[in-house]
Amino acid sequence: MFGGLLGGGCCDKDNVFLGLVACKEDEKKLAKLNDAGKCHEVGTYCSKKVSLGFTKICVEKKKSFCCFNSKLGRIFNEQGRPQLGKGWGSAEGPQCKGFTLEEFQKLDFSEIDLSEFIADIVGSFDTGKIQADSVKIQEKIQNNIENATKKPTN
Repeated sequence: MFGGLLGGGCCDKDNVFLGLVACKEDEKKLAKLNDAGKCHEVGTYCSKKVSLGFTKICVEKKKSFCCFNSKLGRIFNEQGRPQLGKGWGSAEGPQCKGFTLEEFQKLDFSEIDLSEFIADIVGSFDTGKIQADSVKIQEKIQNNIENATKKPTN
């Protein structure tokens, strides 16, 4: 699990922010985890204020995230926390801790939608290879049937 903070929306795949400055290592790590679907955005907060005498204005905002070791971990946390009445904390103080064994046992897994995870698995299948293998299997079965039904020649 990784609790990350990111100012604005820093890194793209080239590890630069709008082509102007290089991103910090933790920002690169967060961008990579987020791109992989392993992070939950907790919220945005004002990280830097400037006083104008009678008032303060926000000059820098940051987003906070909870990142997990896998997409499945994120899915369980996003859908399991509401079941347990467990929140994410605040944007300034995210609570990224996973479930205890006791909490995990209380989850109603029939209420957890795994379609995002399943779509990733199905999308990783090589359907061309599956079809080719299917044809080979059918041919072998047919050959075995033909060989089994042939009359022995003496």
